[in-house]
Amino acid sequence: MLGIIGYSCFTSAYYLTFKMTVDFYLLRIEDVTYVIFGLDIFFNFFRIYKDKNGVEMRSHYDIAKNYLGGTLIIDLISTFPFYLLPNIQLNLKIIRLFRLARIVKIFD
Repeated sequence: MLGIIGYSCFTSAYYLTFKMTVDFYLLRIEDVTYVIFGLDIFFNFFRIYKDKNGVEMRSHYDIAKNYLGGTLIIDLISTFPFYLLPNIQLNLKIIRLFRLARIVKIFD
């Protein structure tokens, strides 16, 4: 997942900076990243987390409540394939850069 986030952040910034068009093969790679990000959203509903007191939360209700109140909206927006919408000229893939916080959290 770390490699996919790094790839996505690099290509998002690169395409936005140089206003590059994406060819067929790069679109297929983008499709794979969308699928992996979608699986990440699915698996986040099963990831055990620790609350403020350090207690592990294992119930699905608590995990879902924590994820819904956290980064789910950013994850959904960054996973949506905006290139399929013909009228959107903005490159909203840059929202994926918000996932850099996960990389920093992993290395901390």
